[in-house]
Amino acid sequence: MNNLFKDTKGDGVFRVYSHGNFGTLFNGEERIRDAKTFDTVMNSKNSNWKNVDKMKDPILILYACLSGVSTTANEAIGKQISKAHPNLTVISFNGFVTYDTTANGIKNINIGQDKRDGNGVIVFYKNGEYLTGYRYNQFLQKYPNFK
Repeated sequence: MNNLFKDTKGDGVFRVYSHGNFGTLFNGEERIRDAKTFDTVMNSKNSNWKNVDKMKDPILILYACLSGVSTTANEAIGKQISKAHPNLTVISFNGFVTYDTTANGIKNINIGQDKRDGNGVIVFYKNGEYLTGYRYNQFLQKYPNFK
């Protein structure tokens, strides 16, 4: 499974770095509150996205705070996107993402803002359904190459 998360282009793995909140992504220009808007933005930024539904086992990693959290008022944006693209596995986070400028990727997922505890949760969705979740620090023990 570690090889699925290589940082390469054209491999069916899409990485989105964004600000996030309950049911929302923010790319610095606009708020993205649903899968349709997400698709519009992704199509403008990545020419491969238009083929996501034709790819074999595509993966979207949403490096955004709270992208895997549903509330009574807002369905998790990761879940919404996975529902719109049934073949797509969406990896999102229930917690706060800490970026690492010295590395390619993120440093940690924390349960609380500025906690730096690694106890946030990595959440997997497919076809609008929750598949599984792990505490981020436990996930990294199992898949140390994930970034």
